Amino acid sequence: MSHTEGGAAKARVWIKICGLTTPADVASAIEAGVDGVGIVLEAGYASSVSTQQASEMLEVLSGSGVLSVAVVGSVGADGVAKAASLGFDVVQWVTSPQASAMGRQTAILPVLFDGDDIEDEFVRWKPR
Repeated sequence: MSHTEGGAAKARVWIKICGLTTPADVASAIEAGVDGVGIVLEAGYASSVSTQQASEMLEVLSGSGVLSVAVVGSVGADGVAKAASLGFDVVQWVTSPQASAMGRQTAILPVLFDGDDIEDEFVRWKPR
């Protein structure tokens, strides 16, 4: 992403805040100017939320221009279906998704962990 400042294009970092758990957290993130908000749907994480909580948070995001990111820990069509039924913009897996689990309309935001294979992972996920 970039923007123009004084006639020259400047690089801009895309920022997603993850693990928010309340509508007030989401409102603060929007006010801070983030580009995306991650909401953890997968049970068993400290920042996991219920379907009801996710719906309330999505209401705050509605019309804000900030992307809603459903974060799921396991790969499968169930996670995509749950995210789609709630109206999320993007699905993010902590593990690598299987192509068969994704619909053509589902945007995927990979998680890249620092390590020996980070360059290979980046190349694999780089938009074509």
